[in-house]
Amino acid sequence: MGTNLVAIKDEMHSTARVQAFRDVLAPYKLPIEAWRAGLVATYEQDPGVLNYMDLTSTMNGAMTIAVLGLRIDKATGQSCLVPFAGKAQPIIMVQGYTVIAARGGYTLQGTLIREGDKYAERAGSDPGIDHTPAADKKGKVIGAYAVARSKQMPTLFSPIMTIDQLLAARDSSKGYQQAKAKGRSHPWITNLEAMMIKTPKRLLAKDIPNDQLRQSNWLETMHDMGKVSWLNQEGHGQVIEPEPEPLYPERQPNVTDAEDLTAAARPKPALVWKVPDGRELSAKTAAEWAALVTKGIAGQDDVEKLKAALDRNRAAINAIMVDEPEHARTVFKAFNDKGVF
Repeated sequence: MGTNLVAIKDEMHSTARVQAFRDVLAPYKLPIEAWRAGLVATYEQDPGVLNYMDLTSTMNGAMTIAVLGLRIDKATGQSCLVPFAGKAQPIIMVQGYTVIAARGGYTLQGTLIREGDKYAERAGSDPGIDHTPAADKKGKVIGAYAVARSKQMPTLFSPIMTIDQLLAARDSSKGYQQAKAKGRSHPWITNLEAMMIKTPKRLLAKDIPNDQLRQSNWLETMHDMGKVSWLNQEGHGQVIEPEPEPLYPERQPNVTDAEDLTAAARPKPALVWKVPDGRELSAKTAAEWAALVTKGIAGQDDVEKLKAALDRNRAAINAIMVDEPEHARTVFKAFNDKGVF
């Protein structure tokens, strides 16, 4: 069950919560009032995400970010809480890795390689990466790498990751897979280039002697494996393996568990498709409806218009999912093939 903004505000103003967060934020000189305001503002801007995260895991995720001395807000881009299997999974973003590395005396930088750039990777006794960006800096991304510099230690380099390797890292994440299938937000969907920069930074962070970087890596590794993880107030890792959610969006039957109506007794959903010009196209059967809808989706390449179409028709699709899920799944797949999820 999801939570809501009022519950989060109440929790974050309770005496026990305030003291706990103040204690873990104090070493980083982060005042609880400003930190809390950033958290609340994040959900005021995007309250819908709370429908997919329970209150307990949301507080656990917030504590995780506080233990690492980072902020949860869109202004700094240091971290976020991602909905996963009804829970909140804390994720350290690209700027979060930079902040943590800087505390350990390292400047951690990730860089994209684009078409038209000149680059070469050196091994041997003087390893390094030579990279000269193209003048326009507008080419398609073809790779990424990370560099960590320190006054006390030799400069560290990640291997250059190709675009295929970056996208393979994305596609292997169960968190991303579920978000895409269910049409929910995820950093790999909303911040693709930032995640491409972060991926080699994660790889290089394993070689930097910093426990908080390792903790940050561990959190996302658990998420990639389909588990929910967090850090408690003492900084110890906790993990659960939640029940997997269905691949496609939830069915929304208009009956209660107590009614337990049979399929024959339930009212049948209207087999209509609302198109942008305001018309409603009707069909006689769910199969005809699915064919009608998928034809319309195939003829539209504007992803934003397709997202709007999904929003207008989601209730009908979910209703059809109750008794004839194969036809609803056909429609969801058509949207997915167009890159909507």
